[in-house]
Amino acid sequence: MYLKHYRFERMPFNNTPDTSFFFGSPRHNEALAALVYTVQAKKGFAVLTGEVGAGKTTVARALFRQLEADTLTAVITNTHLTSTQLLQALAGEFGVEVGDGGRVELLQRIESFLERAGQESRDVVILIDEAQNLSPQALEEVRMLSNIESEDEKLVQLILMGQPELNEKIDRPDLRQFRQRIAVRYHLEALTREECFEYIRHRLAIAGPRAEAKFSRGALRAIHHYTRGIPRLVNTVCDMALLMGFVRSTKRISSAIIADVIKDREGHTERATREGATGKRSFRLFSGRRG
Repeated sequence: MYLKHYRFERMPFNNTPDTSFFFGSPRHNEALAALVYTVQAKKGFAVLTGEVGAGKTTVARALFRQLEADTLTAVITNTHLTSTQLLQALAGEFGVEVGDGGRVELLQRIESFLERAGQESRDVVILIDEAQNLSPQALEEVRMLSNIESEDEKLVQLILMGQPELNEKIDRPDLRQFRQRIAVRYHLEALTREECFEYIRHRLAIAGPRAEAKFSRGALRAIHHYTRGIPRLVNTVCDMALLMGFVRSTKRISSAIIADVIKDREGHTERATREGATGKRSFRLFSGRRG
């Protein structure tokens, strides 16, 4: 909607894990290096945690871009599964026939698949997102998969990603054996203030090297204060600020515009809560104030 106004070539703040926008903050680079090490050194098991919107999925996508072309991958995003359903989902990802012999036979089929991949010198990577939702029984199934190995290396590299609650679950006393299998464990922190500023400038530059959008220093400070450096929320606020700038025919995003965006977001949340209780609905764009 506002591309032409600012001379962008593409949308700068879409909330999709587009690796061409990958911002290598020290934390995100460390997280990526930890996952790459797990796969390349065949360590078997890594856990990556972080707040909602911290950039875990983008890091995982960056990892997948570095894998060998013949790497076999499985990505599980629905984790409200029983242990058997988890194995069925993995079998489906790899094209392994599920059969009707139950959990033990299914695990054997997956193990045979992994052994064949190992004989062909092909890496196998399983990524399980939203892993904090896995039951202790499903996590135990993951541990069993991590036991599959040849004489000299792990046959499958497992990456679990999740919110901080995943750490709490892993630290349970009854999951001690599971915890001992983890070779790499990394918690992705939010961006610092200066990193947040650089993140915004980075995305603006990629979206339009000749773009004319300008965020004031005060606007950048207000964005970081409100979002606490969470990339997904930064994207949302910046996108709405650019839209507001377009509506107000300005290319300079000021702290006043950010304040109005925040007020609109917070007001919408309050209205949604209040009107949900009364059954009313209303829609509002931006206030008429200019900034």
